[in-house]
Amino acid sequence: MLETTHEHPEWVKRRVARSFGVAEGDYLNISPTGVRGVWVRHGLTTHEARVAWAAKQPEAKYRVVCPSCHRSFLATGKPPFACPHCRVGGIHPR
Repeated sequence: MLETTHEHPEWVKRRVARSFGVAEGDYLNISPTGVRGVWVRHGLTTHEARVAWAAKQPEAKYRVVCPSCHRSFLATGKPPFACPHCRVGGIHPR
């Protein structure tokens, strides 16, 4: 949930709750109140607090395997990524 907040600090609790788990294909039933509870624990209840917190967090790093050349590489930032070995683009981490 904090990863989603880091990627989208502008989202409201209802949107975070609806999107949680959908990207991985296994939907988890999280309520907006549950999202708010996590935000309260971490001091992220206001939009300004979430934006400031997200700006201080280090960039996410992903270990990615290229489907074309089958080599792995470390990627930072937001997907999709391009393979530095064979230059194939549109790669998402699994």
